[in-house]
Amino acid sequence: MSKKKDKILENFNKLLEALKQNQQNGNVMYFKKEEYLYCPSKSLYFSQDNLKQYNDICDNILRKLEVNNLPGYSIIDVRKMTSNWLSDLLSKDHLNITKSIFREKLKLWRQEMQTNRSYIFLVSGIKIPQQPIQIDSTDYFANTKGIKNKLHLSHSNHLEKILSKDNAILIVTVQGAQNDMTYEVAKKKANRIIGLVNLIYGNKFPIKVYPINEVIVHNDIDEYYGFVDGKGAFGRSRVKDPIPEIQLNDISNTLHNFEFLINVQKEQALTKLQEKACTAIDWMSLADLSNIPMSFLQAMIALETILEIKSNNISIVSQISMSIYTLLGKNIEDKKKLNTFMKRSYDVRSNIVHNGRAEVADDMYFELCKIIFQLISKIGTDKELTKLKDTEDLWKYVELRLMQ
Repeated sequence: MSKKKDKILENFNKLLEALKQNQQNGNVMYFKKEEYLYCPSKSLYFSQDNLKQYNDICDNILRKLEVNNLPGYSIIDVRKMTSNWLSDLLSKDHLNITKSIFREKLKLWRQEMQTNRSYIFLVSGIKIPQQPIQIDSTDYFANTKGIKNKLHLSHSNHLEKILSKDNAILIVTVQGAQNDMTYEVAKKKANRIIGLVNLIYGNKFPIKVYPINEVIVHNDIDEYYGFVDGKGAFGRSRVKDPIPEIQLNDISNTLHNFEFLINVQKEQALTKLQEKACTAIDWMSLADLSNIPMSFLQAMIALETILEIKSNNISIVSQISMSIYTLLGKNIEDKKKLNTFMKRSYDVRSNIVHNGRAEVADDMYFELCKIIFQLISKIGTDKELTKLKDTEDLWKYVELRLMQ
């Protein structure tokens, strides 16, 4: 163990001894929750000096537990764990912790932080699969009834009501400590998956995800959760138009092709171009069919995120239109159509931003979404494009293709 760890251990044992002395002397200090929200366990005996020791020890332990690219413990988590451990040691009269015991405890906490945790989100707009899906499956989607008996969940009448109905759910697995930071990573991954699925269908029938705790808090299951079949005959979702059944087996293969984009915890391994594709998906996940002009603007921002080179002397509209018809056009006629469409799209974007005009045809927005998905798909799966590191490389590739 390093000298720094020796010092932490030394201070930890000093604190244990001081707490034992306070206990024997009846020197008890309790902290009101409103004054010190995350106070030590009430089974501990603290003086004000001890509290400073305790906070310093927790700060040092937190630094020792940090692991890059994982949502780790917060200082609140570490204080709770340290407090519980101190209480346990005092109750067993263990007052002199050895290096090996201290090292093993830190190792255990670090391993717990790196545990895979599965979160479930209710989903509207997806047909429930009939086949059973395991909780750790990478097929992502399942039925609430199918997993009800597999989940270890605290009892709740509201939760029981949700899981007893035929609701589609999305299962997301991420690594991290059991805290809000890890949950936020899971929500980001859920939105990334849904953003991709929506793009597959041109954002015509936006699927939405909702954290189960929000359902319990608002107790509004019928409004948010459930699904509608192709005839609009069944479902509890309130939608303007019937949502067609989306077959999950059609989605799975596509999603697996984009696993590297979905895995939000490994983005540091992506190229800059792939990172921009991820950002574009995140923009597209904000789509709202009740506000097509804003959704159209977000789609154009997503496209610019991938294709714009600010140092380039060519205008942004030319960069985008030339890139799109070169990368996606199958023949001369197709390239002309794409070029015309992108220039018209940029005119619409300019009218929204600069003139406040908000007229955007639904079909134009859906066509733009289809183009963005094709572009992201090509960046993610094309053998030549996966070798490109950034937008500058992509533009060089486009220029070479234009000269051929």
